[in-house]
Amino acid sequence: MSFADSFRSLDFLEQAQALHKLQGEPAAQALAELTPLFLEPTGDTAADTMVRNTMRTLLQKNPDSIVSGIEHPHGPYAALCRDLAGEMHLVEAAPVLIARLSKADDSASLNETLTALGRIGSDAAIPVFHEHMRHADPVIASLCIQYLGALGDASCIQPLTDIISANEADDRYAVCGITTWAAIEALGRIGASSHAPALSELARFIHHKNPEARRIVLETFVRCGELAIPHIAPALLDSDKDSRVMAANALRDIAHKSAAHPLIHALEQGAASDPNVGFAIYEALGCTPGVKSLVALTDALPVEQEPTTLLAIVYALESLASPMVGKRFLEIIADRMAARDAQAQRILQAIIAAHAVKLFPYLHADPVAGRILISLILKCNNAETMLTFAEALKQCEGEQAARDAEAIRKELPKQQSGRPKLLAIDDSTAMRNFYRTHGSAIGFDVMLAEHGRDALDIVEGLEGVFDVIVVDMNMPVMDGIQFTEKLRAMPLYATTPVIMATTESGRSQAALARKCGVSSFLPKPFTPEMLQNKLGKLLERTKR
Repeated sequence: MSFADSFRSLDFLEQAQALHKLQGEPAAQALAELTPLFLEPTGDTAADTMVRNTMRTLLQKNPDSIVSGIEHPHGPYAALCRDLAGEMHLVEAAPVLIARLSKADDSASLNETLTALGRIGSDAAIPVFHEHMRHADPVIASLCIQYLGALGDASCIQPLTDIISANEADDRYAVCGITTWAAIEALGRIGASSHAPALSELARFIHHKNPEARRIVLETFVRCGELAIPHIAPALLDSDKDSRVMAANALRDIAHKSAAHPLIHALEQGAASDPNVGFAIYEALGCTPGVKSLVALTDALPVEQEPTTLLAIVYALESLASPMVGKRFLEIIADRMAARDAQAQRILQAIIAAHAVKLFPYLHADPVAGRILISLILKCNNAETMLTFAEALKQCEGEQAARDAEAIRKELPKQQSGRPKLLAIDDSTAMRNFYRTHGSAIGFDVMLAEHGRDALDIVEGLEGVFDVIVVDMNMPVMDGIQFTEKLRAMPLYATTPVIMATTESGRSQAALARKCGVSSFLPKPFTPEMLQNKLGKLLERTKR
């Protein structure tokens, strides 16, 4: 009696024991005995699952049987061998799989065969992936693009660039197609595998017309790290302001010291004449430690008056804080006070808004600057900020620090019920600090989020609803457009005012934002008064 026939007559436990015993036999012999049972299952789900698992184990011990099995006339058997060839990266199976592609009569089998080839990772499959990278089925096309990127195929740089570019057409830019997503990531992988021109091509799309595509470009550059910096750098001097901002943001997120040189060069070429570009560059310098970054930031500190840009400079110096930075910071403030320059007051206010607790002890120790700083903290009327500096005073020496901490705690504002709730979403730490300080000062309870996904988690976990939401457009993880679309799908937020605060200047971007449900726009940079005016008007409108 054959193994298959005897197996069918056994109970479940005996079947398990028989399969276990079979695995102890030579793989080729065991396969010959088990294959008929696999080709004609028992019909019992549990038993057939055990047979399939045993078949996998035996085939893994016999790669030649996997390769020959790909062409087996029995579909499930051929599919099992095809999938195992991919899992085991059997290069010898690649020619057989390529030949099988001509017999793939539906998208599913084509997809699965291409997947197996991609997992094998053989250069022999490159022509096949080229052939199908523009397949009518975007899933198949994106799969081929993904594998061309993984293989580092430089010959596909131009076709990939064409795909990304085509998604900027007037009738297509509203949605980032999956082939565009795959093409962006593929260019990054090809560039990272020593074909640098791919990264230069990718940099052309640093301000892609679609926000999601921009986010993917940024995240791809961040994954490439230091290697991407020389390819991003030219965009800092692009004629398009939005491209300059995105380039600075990319260098900020890469956060490598070698980014300091192109950032400072851009400043020297006048890039900071646009406040949004200046803000982005100064914030990026705070993520690129080094003497050159410190010099650029301390040179800007005594002269920059635009509130958000000054906040970015202070926060950048806070990120690079050291005794040397603290000493230089104090020298600048002392010089401005001696000159009776209002800049000293602006800088101290920015210290508070930035929650610059690393720089704070150096300033507190000064008999003049320290007293002014404590006075400003006592007047800020923000419990979170006041508590932050009360805690920071524990790191300061002397009895005066203890007295100041006690004075701050005594002046803590009482919690007020019924204050409107503001959610501010921005990937810039400096901007989140701005919203926290000035949103609270004009009467809001402020909550902060770093990106759209973070904000959705806050919204879903909140008791009650936010009265107003301010969101940036370009952010990692989830951009402002995606966030607003998901927010508007929630019944409680169908009509909540959503302000998009953005550096974007193109009409196409405003059209996208309005289409997804944005109520109003607040172009960056803006003053506290501009923010107050915009929030006040929207709140009044909702009360009518």
